[in-house]
Amino acid sequence: MIRLKSIYAEVGPEDGTRILVMRWWPRGVKKERIDEWFRDVSPSRALLQAHQAKEITAPRFFEKYRREMSAQTEVLEELARREKAETLTLLCWEMKDEDCRRHVLKTLIEETGSRSGQSSKTCRKRAR
Repeated sequence: MIRLKSIYAEVGPEDGTRILVMRWWPRGVKKERIDEWFRDVSPSRALLQAHQAKEITAPRFFEKYRREMSAQTEVLEELARREKAETLTLLCWEMKDEDCRRHVLKTLIEETGSRSGQSSKTCRKRAR
């Protein structure tokens, strides 16, 4: 299961493994609030700057972010595998999920898990 949460929200037992998905460490956050830090699943510096400067729209930002993350197959596969066995909470500084790329990342992880699940089923069918 994948949960989405702001890094500034209260830590809860339902969070499971808390994974920071930001390029830079958030201000005022102690290391004890984070279990792991995955910088590579955050937008590139250039994409973040363009978004913050309002040089691109939010839909365009999400589209470009999705494209950037498609190159991170190893990390997406690892997170998809782990998501099947444990609860992962993706953490970012933004308070609302719909304003944050966390929902894009969650979708990518779930899609990766679905694809790997389909391919393993296909392999089993062929082996029979």
